[in-house]
Amino acid sequence: RPREQLDAPVRRVLETLIGAGVGVVVNAVLVPPVYVRPAGEAIYELADDMARVLEGAAADLAEGWSGEDAYERLQEARELDREVGEAREAVRQAEDSLRLNPRRRLVGDPSDELREAMSTLEHSVILIRGLCRSLVDLDTVTGGRGPDPELRAAIGRLLGEVAGTVRTFGEQAAASIPGPPANPAPLLRALARARAGRDEVAKAMAGGAREEPGAWQVHGHLLANVDRLLSELDPEGQTWPGTSPHA
Repeated sequence: RPREQLDAPVRRVLETLIGAGVGVVVNAVLVPPVYVRPAGEAIYELADDMARVLEGAAADLAEGWSGEDAYERLQEARELDREVGEAREAVRQAEDSLRLNPRRRLVGDPSDELREAMSTLEHSVILIRGLCRSLVDLDTVTGGRGPDPELRAAIGRLLGEVAGTVRTFGEQAAASIPGPPANPAPLLRALARARAGRDEVAKAMAGGAREEPGAWQVHGHLLANVDRLLSELDPEGQTWPGTSPHA
């Protein structure tokens, strides 16, 4: 009789432990984790890395002109492909974790938002590489002298504003995944500042010395890349080939 009284509590403890273990196994097998938030964080980290490249170029231009610095920034822009791959993998993992997952109803399905943000940043990386390529080309066509000080300073300020816009895009994309869409006002303000900087650069290009005819083509490429990049980041009208403007 005492032995039976002793065994009863032991059995209850064992049953509790077994039940808890079965629950953990069932949850791991039948209800896999959702990797939505890490995907949002990966998107922000990619945008932050992109902004750092532009900020580095802006800092270089504020200090003077160096063809070596311009080439280093181009190399950094090329190396962003690795970060793109990591973010793309995080988005893929998030989509896989949502597929046939009961918790999908709780967190929603931000797959479209993830893919759209990822696509925007992939396109933007190409355009940032084009911007950095234009700086290298400016060094070449000017024989290493670079643009005149006024234009150099204006380009530096513009790149700083573009960097801020890229980072703001990443912040808002991450804040919206999962969750309701973020307030677009900060991004729209950043875009407005960058576009004002773009106009300042265009004015400096038009009013600068015309001693380097070859520089005008590079100027055009630089402005075109800026225009495309800002349009890509604009929530009111991405215009990359293959996409349609949307609000």
